Amino acid sequence: MFVPADERPRPGPDLFTFDFWSPRASFGGYVHLWRRPADGVVWYATAVFREGEPVVALCDEFPLKRTLELRGNGLWADHNVEEPFGHWSVGLEAFALALDDPADDRGERVPLGYELDWECDRDVVAAVYDGYEQPCRVRGEVLLGADAFELDGHGWRTHSGPVPSGRRRHGIGTAGPRWSTPDAEHRPGDDVLGWSQAVTPAGTLRKALYRVPAGSVDPGSGIGPAEAGFVEVHTPAP
Repeated sequence: MFVPADERPRPGPDLFTFDFWSPRASFGGYVHLWRRPADGVVWYATAVFREGEPVVALCDEFPLKRTLELRGNGLWADHNVEEPFGHWSVGLEAFALALDDPADDRGERVPLGYELDWECDRDVVAAVYDGYEQPCRVRGEVLLGADAFELDGHGWRTHSGPVPSGRRRHGIGTAGPRWSTPDAEHRPGDDVLGWSQAVTPAGTLRKALYRVPAGSVDPGSGIGPAEAGFVEVHTPAP
C-alpha cells in the first residue's frame, strides 16, 4: 500500500523517471533523475526520439536541492507532484545535443523544452525496485529547436531505489499496461524508433523506445498488439 508521502524524495539515493510517447510511438522521450544525497548531486538525463531524425539528448550533474528543481549552466528543470499518484508536471528549459550517433558526446546544440503533464489512475500502481510504477496519459508540449510538438499520448513513471544492473521492459498495449519485467533487450517484432545512452558515475543507461505494430507478432507470443514502451539496460560502472 503506497501513501502520498512516498511521492516525496527519500533521504537516501533514489530515482524518478518519466517516459512519454505519441499514440503511434513515432515521437517520444524520457526524463531520469538520480538523486544522490550523500554526494550532494543529482544526475539528470533526458532524450527525445523522432522518426527519421537524430536523437536529441542531455546528461549532466547538478547540485542537489530539497525539491526536484534543477538549475545549472543553460538549464532549468522542475518536477512537481500536483496530486499524489494522480498528476505530475514536468518542465524543462535547456540546450541539448542532436546526435547522429547516440553513443557520441558531440553534436549540434539545440534548444529543448518541456511543458508536460503525467495524468495517472491512482488505483493503478505496481511495486518495482523498492518503489512503484504507473502507466499514464501524457499531455502538453515539447519544444525542439524552432519547432513545437503537441503531445496527447501515453507514458510511464517510476519512483524507486537505485535500479540494479540488468534489463527491464515496460509498455502499454490494447490490453493495458505491461509492467516492468526482466527481459531481453528486444523481442521479435519490435520496431525500435530510437535509443540513447547516458553515462553516470554509477554506470551506463541505454534506453530505447520500441513499438510492436498490430499483426506483426505471433498471437501466442504473449506480446500485445500495437504495444509501445521503453526498454532500459543498466550497466554498472567498472
